[in-house]
Amino acid sequence: MRKRWWWIVSFFFFSCTAMEEERLILSPRNGETVRGVVIISVSPPATMVVDRVEISINGKRHAVIPSPGPYSSQWDTTSSPNGFYTLSVSVYDIEGKVQSETIEVQVAN
Repeated sequence: MRKRWWWIVSFFFFSCTAMEEERLILSPRNGETVRGVVIISVSPPATMVVDRVEISINGKRHAVIPSPGPYSSQWDTTSSPNGFYTLSVSVYDIEGKVQSETIEVQVAN
């Protein structure tokens, strides 16, 4: 009985961990301190037929990248005051469905 319980707990833990690791924004990382020119890299889910990727910084559209990518954009943080910034990425598929992720980074130039 104990082995079965351990297997169920292990399966649940690793399944939840694997789901958490599937991110759209590859870089920068959430909570990271950035400076200079930063590459914002996006990895759409493999199951999506991507139409476009939109990147926003503090709610203002920074880039729209059409398919087929690569899905990355440069952000020159030297033109931004030091502080915290919200990066949002939305990946749109050809049917209009969207998957989004938002992170926060700190600019310190």
